[in-house]
Amino acid sequence: MLFRTLNLCIGGLLALLSVSCISVGSHDSLGSMKKSTKVAVADDSASHFICWNVHKASDEKFTEDVEELLEAVPEKNNLTLCFQEVRSTTFDMIKGLHREAVSGHYAPSWRLPFTKKSTGVLTIGNQPLPESGVVPIRAPRRELYVASPKVSLKSEIPLNDGRKIQVVNCHGLNFVPFSVLPKQLDRIFDTLEDSNAPAIVCGDFNVWSERRLKLLNQRTAEAGLVEAHPRGVEHSPAPRWLRWMNRINGFDPEIRLDRIYTRGLEVLDCYSHTGSESSDHLPLVLSYKVLPEE
Repeated sequence: MLFRTLNLCIGGLLALLSVSCISVGSHDSLGSMKKSTKVAVADDSASHFICWNVHKASDEKFTEDVEELLEAVPEKNNLTLCFQEVRSTTFDMIKGLHREAVSGHYAPSWRLPFTKKSTGVLTIGNQPLPESGVVPIRAPRRELYVASPKVSLKSEIPLNDGRKIQVVNCHGLNFVPFSVLPKQLDRIFDTLEDSNAPAIVCGDFNVWSERRLKLLNQRTAEAGLVEAHPRGVEHSPAPRWLRWMNRINGFDPEIRLDRIYTRGLEVLDCYSHTGSESSDHLPLVLSYKVLPEE
């Protein structure tokens, strides 16, 4: 009887998890650019970009960390934030910390049971991010078959010369067979419309083994993307709950999970911001200029 009850409980829990995943075929547009005087990014000016897995923005120091991060990064030019593992309320938590009006897009991947609260990825900036360029990218498989499906998000930053920077904010799958990863990367890179257009592909790719990293580097090279290697040696520490995997799946705690790849850009600087403590990941900060069209 006890064994049967336990099985029913486990089955019920798995069923609950499976129905808790909301559709990611759509996205939410956030904020307004009405107060901003910016129209597009000047391709000859320095812009800034931050990529960060914020660990659901659940730590009480999160807003303090964001405020400190924004103070450390010049915002007088254009700034884009690509956050992974945000909550549906994260934008409202941080929109007032910017010195300029911000807007952007949120793509949900996981909804808590019986609520409208969700987690996903968030791309916002103090320059326009047009609705026309937004594409939510659903992962091909849920983690552990019934858990988080993960989602990535493509946006576009208009340039003054009529071009655009394609930005893909990625969250890589964990706890799936290796054969699933190429399928997720295919969906991500298939959204890049032009093989020569400026692009930034970034995120928490969960490349915790040499095999996973080799696959990611192969796909980015095929797309003409080059990694912006952060100066210094600091990077997010390996999560403690993952360290037990080092003997079974090739897990290497020295491999960075968070990465930024660029195309058609001149990388001026890239580094990990080490002052943040609210997440088990560190923000990656990139400054860049757009290369002239060939």
